[in-house]
Parts: sequence; structure tokens; C-alpha cells
Amino acid sequence: MPATETNSPSPTEELSPQNPELEPEIDDEGEEFSPVHLFLEDFVVTSLLSAGRPLRGGDLSQRAENFALPRQSLREALKDSKAVVFEAREWDAIWRAKRRGQGREERSRQPVESMIRELMFAVGKPLPLAVIAREVSLMRNQYDPNMKTTVANVLKSARFVLEVAPDVWLHQDFVLTTGAPNETLLIRENNLQNDPDFQGLVEYAEITAKDAAGIARELMEFTGGPLSQKVIGFFVHRANPSVFSARSVAAALNDRKQFQPLLGGFVALQEQLGGLRAQVEDFLAQWSGPQLSRAEIQALLKQRVALSQVVAPQKEELEELKKLARNGDGTPLDLASVVLDVLDMEADDPKLVATLQGLNDTLRRDPDWMPAGIGHFLLRENIPAHVGQIPDVLRPVTLDVLDPETKEPFDFEMSDEGLEGDAAAFVHAAEWEDVAEEFEVRFERGETPSGTRIVVLNHHLRAETLKLRRMDEELFDLSSGLARLTFKTGNNDPLLTAWASRESGLIYGLGEWCEENLPPSGGTLHIEREGAQFLVSVDTPDAATFLTARRVEELETLRESARYLSLYEIMRRVLGDHPAGMEIAGIWAEVNVVRRTSKRLMASVLSGYQGFSWKQRGQNQILWSFDAARAEGGFKRNKRKFVRK
Repeated sequence: MPATETNSPSPTEELSPQNPELEPEIDDEGEEFSPVHLFLEDFVVTSLLSAGRPLRGGDLSQRAENFALPRQSLREALKDSKAVVFEAREWDAIWRAKRRGQGREERSRQPVESMIRELMFAVGKPLPLAVIAREVSLMRNQYDPNMKTTVANVLKSARFVLEVAPDVWLHQDFVLTTGAPNETLLIRENNLQNDPDFQGLVEYAEITAKDAAGIARELMEFTGGPLSQKVIGFFVHRANPSVFSARSVAAALNDRKQFQPLLGGFVALQEQLGGLRAQVEDFLAQWSGPQLSRAEIQALLKQRVALSQVVAPQKEELEELKKLARNGDGTPLDLASVVLDVLDMEADDPKLVATLQGLNDTLRRDPDWMPAGIGHFLLRENIPAHVGQIPDVLRPVTLDVLDPETKEPFDFEMSDEGLEGDAAAFVHAAEWEDVAEEFEVRFERGETPSGTRIVVLNHHLRAETLKLRRMDEELFDLSSGLARLTFKTGNNDPLLTAWASRESGLIYGLGEWCEENLPPSGGTLHIEREGAQFLVSVDTPDAATFLTARRVEELETLRESARYLSLYEIMRRVLGDHPAGMEIAGIWAEVNVVRRTSKRLMASVLSGYQGFSWKQRGQNQILWSFDAARAEGGFKRNKRKFVRK
């Protein structure tokens, strides 16, 4: 049924602004209402009620299913909570914490009924008898085997509670009071005019259901979030006031298959909880990250305290760190986050340096951990087994195939003095660095670049790797031998996780994505740093090294027979297919499809035989070609002095 069907003023108009959308959403105490904050606070209170004891941040994080709960962020978000308090590195309910300084005798003076009233009002949601009895025992700080019976007797005679299910009770103040003679007074009596959702529901919501559960569902689907039981009760009462029962409404809303009771008399639909969890993560993100900068952490780690003052981590704390690392999908453990978040320390704690030193020293000695930069550690079990391994397809191969006439090897390496054309420059070019050839590269370190361009040749596409060139190490911030990298692809696809290993000189993890988005050879990636992540995009293919799928297939047919061929013979066949000549990078790309070879070996063979020649085309291009007629001349004798033994 429509909320209003006439042009006459609604009962709320004299109580609320005409345009509630222009007003901030506030509760009855003048504070802004946040469903996300309510859900977060409810999670902590529910966890404390379930545990029956104070909980540390780590305990709460482990109880958080399907959403992350950074402890530092949690402390910031709930620092002004009226339901929970964080003291001495533990969370506790406010009704327990306020009694910590009281003796048992002082606590026992408060009547059980008064304690129940205080508890039920602070929680504001249905509680089982066993939980109420346990909380009263904690508030009194004494064990009484008859407490459950005592509490049950109080609840049955108390007028401030409703039994919404067998042995499940709710404080009367959170359900609709229906003693008023008309709707206007009913709204005022229940303070509904100050509810952030009430006015909009009265004006715009169309309710078709007649039962309490159906009405509640329609209302919460309209608002998209939790509603108070009083607001729901108002619309149930409006639908059929003659048979309205506050207890029946509360009982319907206690159905956990459909609804989730929250603190303060609020209720959410079960299907809304996933969205609320996601909103909690976004809400907490504003406080994410350590409160100490990287530079500050490095400075603290440089400070040393006496060995007797070092605070070594406890065994259970080390296990907690492993659990944290396992849940982090390979993200390096940040000591700043550990001490501020996991160990619940403050940035100005006098024991911070001693604790940092103890953690740092312990993890460096522990074989289960690997340093990943100053103040960062990787759990070795999180590192994929193939990371750090060099696939065979990337290792240069040299065959000792002898010339039957001279009995000398067909293939040989020469020093730079024997190389011709652009061969020496190609051997030393930083952009063409590859596995086992790093020592050849010449480059000067400058300012840290913001981006880089990587040409992916066929042998790396087959190995599902990228070359980690030394010229790119500063871009990827490789302060240690291994780093976990996160890549965005420039669209809404999931983030890609990769690993960079300085030891192997390779980047792992982008292989499948490269195969889907790049040609068989010569595909070009542009990688740009964006904060802690990297944006990877596909650029125009490299003209010199680009190969079509058909050309790669042709070269692959040569691969099996080339197992016993010299590089000289392979290059004769490759260049024989390009009578107009090829750039040296293109020759290298094609030869590596057939068999992995080094730039120096290829450049030496090109420069050492009569059949290969080069010519300048334009200012920046040199083309190499093969002439079968000239090949009869064989090896250039004037090159012999440059051949490396």
C-alpha cells in the first residue's frame, strides 16, 4: 500500500523538514548515522559477546569472514565508540570495561535486574539467556552456578524486556510503543521524526506486503540498508493497527534466515551483509597503512638498543605473523604495520625501537622468511616454486660443430674490435639485455624512471617471463633480491600479481596475459608506476622484431633439425628468407625462435664470414644480408686475431 495517498499533510510534516534530502542524516542524539559504522561496531560487540572475554585485534581479524579488518584502522574507526573500548591492547565491551577498577564487593552492590537492564540497553538486539547470564557474571566478577536461573527469573518478571523467541530477549525501548491515540503522537512518542530514513519512507515507499517480515523486506530493499525496529514497527502498525503486536514484529525480525539484528535496535537483510562488508573495507581504507613512513621505519631500524633491551617476539606472535602473511597473497610483511597494527603499539611507544629490532633480527634469522627490503619480509612458502628458476628455453646454446675442411668450430665469439656495423652497439645495448648476457650491458644510472618499454620476443613468450633488465631495477624498486609486483591492465580486469627476481633476472606472472595480448614476437609493453602498483599497457609492436604467427611456424619447423646445425647455418637460412636484408635485432628475434643464442655469438658470426654483409640505410638503420656467392670465401682471415679462445 502507498505510504500516503492524499494531498493532505502527512503526520510527519509538522515534525520534520519538508525536504529531508537537504538535511544531514542524524540519529536522535544529533550524530550522523552510518550503516557501515553500525555494522562494524556490531561485529566487534558480537565477537566480544561470543567470546565472553576481551579480544585483541588479531582475534577480531581472524573472526572477520569475507572482509579484511586492519587493526590500526579499526582502532581509528571506533575510537569514539559508546559500545566498545580499546585498552591495554585489547577490545572490550563498555559495560565490562567501566567496572575494571571496581572490587568484587562494589560490583555486587548493583542489583542483577539493574545490570541486565544496562546490558540489554547497551546492546539493543536480542540476546539468548545464556549470554545474558554470562555477561552479568562478568559484570559482577564472580561465578555463581545459579546465575542463569536468577537471570531467567528476573527476565520473566521484568517489564523492560520482550521475549522474542524461547529464552531470547530484547530491551523494550527498541520496539514501537503504541499507546498514542493518533499517528502524529505515535511518531513523536517513538522519536521517529529524528530517524534518518523515516521521512523518506513515509513519502515515497510503496508497501504491498501485509505481514511484518514482508513489510520489513520491502522497506530495507527501498533504502538499501539497515532500518530500526521502531521504523519497521510503525509501518506494520499502519498496515493493520488492530492486531499489531510489538513482540510479534520483534520475533519476525529475529528470523536469522532473512534478517540480521544489529546494535541499537537495527535490522539488516541477510543479503545486504555482503555489501556492508565491502563498504567496511572501503571505510577502513582511509586509515590503511602504517602511520610511520618508509623513511621513518628505516631510520628506526638503524637505531640499535642494547641486547638486554631488545624485545623478542613471542612464539604465538610469530605464528600470527605467518597467518597474516599467508592471508596476504604474497604481499611482503611490513614491520611498520606489524608493530602498529598486529602488536597494537602506538607510534610513540617507548618500546617501539626495541620491538622493531627484535622482530627484524628474528625474521632475518628465521629460514621461513626472506628479507624483501628494509623492514619488509616475504614468507618463503608464499613464493611460487618457479620464481627464481631460469627456464631452459632462455639459456643460450652453443654447439661445437666443426668445419670439415679446417677442423675449426663454425661458431665463435670475437672481441668488440672484430665486430662490424652496429654489432658491438647491439651487444651492449641496455634495452636488449637477456638471460646470461647481463655482463655485456653498458648503461649509466640516472634518475629513477617513471616508466619503461619492454619488447617481448618469442623465447620469453614461450617461457612466460619478462626480462628484468638492470636498467629497470630502480623502477621496480628492487631493494632486495625478490619483489612482489602488482600490475593493473588499464581496464576493469583483476589485478595481476607478478614476481621480480634479481637473482634470475626475470619477472614472472604476466605470461598468460602477454600470450593473450601480444603477437608471437615483437610485442611491446609500456609499464608505468602508479604509487605502489604498475600500469601495464600494450604499445605498438616493435618493427624490427615483430613476427607473424605464420613466420614463427616456419621457424619452428627448422627447430628440430637445428639441434645439430651450427649457428652459422641457421643464420644462412634465416637471412636467406630476407633478400632485402634485416636489422640485427630482427635477426636475433628470428634465430631465437629456432634456438636460443647470445647476441655476441650471433654478432661474431655475422661479422666473421664473407657471406654476411651490412649496409647503411638512412641515418639510423643498418641492414644485414646474406650472399650465397660470397659465402664461398668462408671465414674472414683478418678476423682470426679477434677470436676469443
